[in-house]
Amino acid sequence: ALAECKKSPVPFLMWASPFLIRARQCMITARHAPDSLSRDLQRVNLLKYLTALPIIVFSLCYTWGGRSTAFFMFEAEDFEAFWAMAAVINSIFSYMWDLVMDWGLLQPSAQSFGLRPVLLFRGVWGWYHIAIVSNLMGRTLWSLRWSPQVTLFLGGFLLASLQQGAEVIRRCAWSVLRVEWECIKKGVHRADKQFPV
Repeated sequence: ALAECKKSPVPFLMWASPFLIRARQCMITARHAPDSLSRDLQRVNLLKYLTALPIIVFSLCYTWGGRSTAFFMFEAEDFEAFWAMAAVINSIFSYMWDLVMDWGLLQPSAQSFGLRPVLLFRGVWGWYHIAIVSNLMGRTLWSLRWSPQVTLFLGGFLLASLQQGAEVIRRCAWSVLRVEWECIKKGVHRADKQFPV
């Protein structure tokens, strides 16, 4: 019974639903964007969420690969190769979006390589570089959880534990750097500004 549950499309649909919801939010935001640049950025953000879907679809097709149907013209190993390509594309796209758009990093005018000119956590040694590395690990481990081969190699529990732990660290760092970047863009980080408490 457990083997049949693993081949059900329902868990894959559930795993895809957050990406579909965020994609819909990007479409609505793009439709109501105040200018063409904001609209285009929302469309690129939409594309980022849509690149997660092939990973889920190819993983589902891999689990169905043992079935003999005319629908599949590929073997299970072909779907694993497609999955790997989709995982690399999604990880790079999402990682670069986080660094450039969400955190404002990789600015050429920065004094420190790969960062930005204004750093509010400059005194915290290695904070930005640790966040960058943990973000890459979290993005990569998310994609790896869809690979049956990696799951067999590491074991489902160990892989899930590593992935979920890395995701918590990634999201915490992402949130802090995202808020920091918004404060910098709006200019509320300056010492001469007064804000109500």
